[in-house]
Amino acid sequence: MTHQADNFKKLYKECNLSFRDLLVSRLWEGIVHNINSPLQVVLMNIELMKMQRSMRDDIPEDIWERITQVSDAFSDIQTIISNVSFHPQKDADPPTPVILEELLKNELDFWRGDLFFKHKIEKDVEISERQHLIMIDPVKLTDIVDAILGIQISFLRHLAEIGEDNLVLRVKEDDSSEDEINLMFDRSGPPFTLVDGMPVLEEMEEKKFVRLCLDVLKTQATGLNTAFSFDETAITIGVPKRL
Repeated sequence: MTHQADNFKKLYKECNLSFRDLLVSRLWEGIVHNINSPLQVVLMNIELMKMQRSMRDDIPEDIWERITQVSDAFSDIQTIISNVSFHPQKDADPPTPVILEELLKNELDFWRGDLFFKHKIEKDVEISERQHLIMIDPVKLTDIVDAILGIQISFLRHLAEIGEDNLVLRVKEDDSSEDEINLMFDRSGPPFTLVDGMPVLEEMEEKKFVRLCLDVLKTQATGLNTAFSFDETAITIGVPKRL
């Protein structure tokens, strides 16, 4: 319990979170459950209405179209909740099988919860159509991708704050190597200033959050025994095809 409390204190200090922010994180599983329950009732009733369509001739076609639009919207909400509440096989003994491309797409969908990323950043994503099933610790890999995206989005946010309006995030997957799949997360803007291979953090508002992301990136990459690098404006991580 003391270790847990220390972790909360450190997170509170590093990220300038309010107590309510920490509680939402701690209670998120229950919050999702409470949202999903009424959502399931709505979706079930919409599906029942759609099943009765062939037996009802007293409802105009435009009403059925609206019902379909509502159904699609609620399905989108369900997908968003699923992505946010996703804990990748946290109870499984790693390594476990993971489809890399699905994990990447889920991560990009998850970060759309950041409205700056969703609305202000152009996304240029090149993910292989071929699916790669790899054996890996999914928790560590998810943390790595989250950390890299957190760093790059924070740098882009800083560029926006100083007047830059050409904001682009590029994600590219390269599977040409025999041993690993290289994931490159590149961005627009000036290159990183590096000291000993690590970026020097500028005087930006989210510096403490970026420092936390860097710590997560280093820790989890070490845990996977894989390398990452900063090069110009890109962060690249090599994901082993086999562990």
